[in-house]
Amino acid sequence: MRHGCLSRIELAQVLGCDNTTVTRAVRDLMSRNLITTAGKTELQHGRPRELLALNSNGACLIGISLEPDRICGALTDLNGRPKIQERLHLEECRHLQEYLNALDKVMQRLLQESSGRIAGVGVSTFGTSLTPENGILNDIANFPELKGFNLRSYFMEKFNLSPVFADMMICRMHYELNRYPECRKGSTLLVHLGSGIGMSIANEGAIVLSRNQHGGELGHNICEPDGLPCPCGRHGCLETRCSAQVLLRQARIAFASPNMTFREFAEKYTSGNACAVQLVNDVLKFLAIALANQINNLSPDTLVLVGRLMELGERFYVALEESVRTLLFDYTSQPLTFAFRSSGEWGAEGAALLASNRLLANPDAFDRACPKQVKNMA
Repeated sequence: MRHGCLSRIELAQVLGCDNTTVTRAVRDLMSRNLITTAGKTELQHGRPRELLALNSNGACLIGISLEPDRICGALTDLNGRPKIQERLHLEECRHLQEYLNALDKVMQRLLQESSGRIAGVGVSTFGTSLTPENGILNDIANFPELKGFNLRSYFMEKFNLSPVFADMMICRMHYELNRYPECRKGSTLLVHLGSGIGMSIANEGAIVLSRNQHGGELGHNICEPDGLPCPCGRHGCLETRCSAQVLLRQARIAFASPNMTFREFAEKYTSGNACAVQLVNDVLKFLAIALANQINNLSPDTLVLVGRLMELGERFYVALEESVRTLLFDYTSQPLTFAFRSSGEWGAEGAALLASNRLLANPDAFDRACPKQVKNMA
């Protein structure tokens, strides 16, 4: 799926199979309406080769990314490529029913566009503990009303769907490795800078998982002993100084604008407003130290930064990289590549990819989700 359009002979070479095995597999996938012909490639010698590709009108996946201040959804093909994207910002949402209403709105749009061809659903969640088997959320510091909520039961009762659940940072790393092949070489440190601050690590294309299948809680590293109170119950966590929510709260006070959105603040910052620049510089001081410490510890080849703070644009990218590099040990600074990803639905698309991986690894589930339709001799 990563290689786009391929002929049967090219498929055999990529997979290390003989042509007969590939032809048999192609017939099976065509009977499930999952792949289709995509023209022919001309050769200098011999007959043109028929090209095969994923069928854009075949089975779909739904990916949902849950964050405290927004819900993102994506309807994708089996390779995680989005067909439809949906996003709802919830700047002030702190009530469970309001949050579920927003989730329902996103899901209904995606289901309507899918025409009933849903092969799987993946859900990316926040919080420090999720039980993937039962989909129960725990330790939701940024949204206490969600603590103990059973997501699996909700999806079954509301949509008759049983999703695959995973930590937000794991889903984002799935997307990163699929979308950017260069990140499958060496080590990659992915840091999400949003309403929370999380991290994930991959080495040679393999995601490093904790014992509870969770990403790292960079946002709850202590940056100020006896500092500001954090929703987690401790004091001085990095999120109390550097999260998008904290920055927006400070901006609303500084500009005497209680309804200011993050996008409006970002526009002030990118235009060079002195007050906005100072607020971001205050964030940079703490954030640069935290990132430099992680880089000095882990020595990654690539640092990828994603999340709401990326909406601050090029001015922020340049300032952050300069601040971090001044704090790095020489050994870790030289080969390091910074990559800034503009804000997108990567958590949702990563969740869809995770659902695809689980589906393809389970033949029985695959047969149920993508049944054979009519025999189509390839």
